[in-house]
Amino acid sequence: MMVDHIFIFSDKAGEEADELKALGFKEGSSRIHPDQGTRNRKFYFQNFFLEILWVHNEEELKNGKASKIDLLERSKFATNNYSRFGLGLVNDPSNDTLFLDGKKYFPAYFPEALSIEYINEKELPWLFRLPFKGKTFDAGNELINHPNNISTLSRADFSIREKEINHGLAHHLKKLESIEFKPADDPSLFLTFDEHQQEKEFHINSLNLVIRY
Repeated sequence: MMVDHIFIFSDKAGEEADELKALGFKEGSSRIHPDQGTRNRKFYFQNFFLEILWVHNEEELKNGKASKIDLLERSKFATNNYSRFGLGLVNDPSNDTLFLDGKKYFPAYFPEALSIEYINEKELPWLFRLPFKGKTFDAGNELINHPNNISTLSRADFSIREKEINHGLAHHLKKLESIEFKPADDPSLFLTFDEHQQEKEFHINSLNLVIRY
């Protein structure tokens, strides 16, 4: 699985995370991102975590280090064509080529020399990888045993507008393990856990998210 974590922008100050809790997910740690103006709520699994992200301080996001990376625009997905999703890949040699033409963001909450590499195409997920090799979290420190018995992410499918399907970035991402882009009128995210063994499916419309397990 090449996915490290995925974020979904909230326009309800993270309240949508309560819908995940109602479906039997245990909520993990959360944080404020200094000088980035965002805050999150997170849900951890064996090989991945899901982040619900929202604007905590718009002035900070406008004027801080993150002012040029379009997170503010993505937070306004309901009124523009920006994708509300962010796709974080595991940092390993298999995606080095993908990020050759990427940009670098030096967040205030990292040591000065460390950066997030990212590729920003507004109607596609904000694609990024952190500077740390391999997985970026120790699942042993998080709540990963969920009452609904979901354990491991199997694949992530993004529905995007038809005209974006042949975009060079989308085409390249199709080559990555367990990630796919499909045409649809309304951008959304489908997360499949545990190879869909329980044959259950839930739609969380407030997040444009479908969970299959």
